[in-house]
Amino acid sequence: MKEVNQYSLKKILFIWFLAALPMGLIGFLITAQMAQENLFQISILKIILITLALIWQFVLVLIIVKKECGDIKIKTLKKRLWLQKPINPKNEKKSSKMWFWLIPFMVLFILDILFFSGFIVNSVAKIFPSLVEPEVFSGEMLFNSLGDRLVGNWWFFILFITLSLFNVFLGEELLFRGILLPKMNGIFGKFDWLANGILFAFYHLHQPWTISSNLISSPLLLSLPGKLFKSNWFPIII
Repeated sequence: MKEVNQYSLKKILFIWFLAALPMGLIGFLITAQMAQENLFQISILKIILITLALIWQFVLVLIIVKKECGDIKIKTLKKRLWLQKPINPKNEKKSSKMWFWLIPFMVLFILDILFFSGFIVNSVAKIFPSLVEPEVFSGEMLFNSLGDRLVGNWWFFILFITLSLFNVFLGEELLFRGILLPKMNGIFGKFDWLANGILFAFYHLHQPWTISSNLISSPLLLSLPGKLFKSNWFPIII
């Protein structure tokens, strides 16, 4: 059954564009700076810019909710963004028992991180060598270059926490699974979760080597449980 007040394809793509463009520009900027010797400074710059881009996504969420619902009160945000108790797909009623479905989805997500994701990325990189992750984007390289610089540098800790908060919750998930997913049924019907996951995969223009793995994990492990239980807490927790 189609939801009411659905987005047009043009609006869906426009919102995706507003989120993806800053990320793509950041990826291009950082790649252009890779020839420099100070990879540490480039990595820090990348983290700062991505954090700002994710904060922009949160601001965009607030703007959209304010325009559609008239206010951005907590009650309004929870309802519009599916920040609610999961709904039983069989009877469309909220049910605490549905939380148990988090267990198999989280197990699959962990297996994806440990095994499947890396296998897919490496397989695609063999076919398309240009999609190999550049050293400057490697978290291992960043922390190796930090050395003793972390001692006493609380600003980096605060930056990392801010990045994590907006990356896992306030930015990407509120925008893709909160704003977009509930409004894509009118165009994509029962495959709205699949379309949402694909959009999320191609949103990673700043990390193109991850798109291949995200094309599988994003629809199945994030968008699908969010859609099934009409609760954004599922993809957020997963």
